[in-house]
Amino acid sequence: MYKITPELKNTIRPENIGGTPANRMVHKESNQLFIGPYAINENGKVRTIPYQQMPGRHTGTARQLSDPAEKIYYGTMEDGFFEVDVKTLEPEMLCEDMNGDFVFCWIAYINLRDF
Repeated sequence: MYKITPELKNTIRPENIGGTPANRMVHKESNQLFIGPYAINENGKVRTIPYQQMPGRHTGTARQLSDPAEKIYYGTMEDGFFEVDVKTLEPEMLCEDMNGDFVFCWIAYINLRDF
C-alpha cells in the first residue's frame, strides 16, 4: 500500500502487508474502497485484513448475494473463497480451493448454500 503526496512523492503506508492484489471494489453502502486486503474509508483511513486470517492472492471481489450492504465476497487465486463483513473485516472461508480449481469451489458453494 503506497501513498502519493501532492508533490508526487511515493511513500509506503504503515498498513502495508505486501502482496500483489488484483481486486478492487467500491462498496457504496459503507463508503469504502477495497483493494486486496485493504479497506479504505472516505477519510482515507486504511484497515487491513491480515493474510493469516484470509490467505491468498486476492483476485476478485463482489457484493454478497443475500446481504450486499454488509458483506462482500473475496476470491483468491489458489486459497479459496471468502465472505467478509465490511464493518469488522472479519473473513469467513466459504470454500477452500483444494487444487487451484476456483470455478469448482464457487459452483459448489452456490449450489450447496441454497439447500
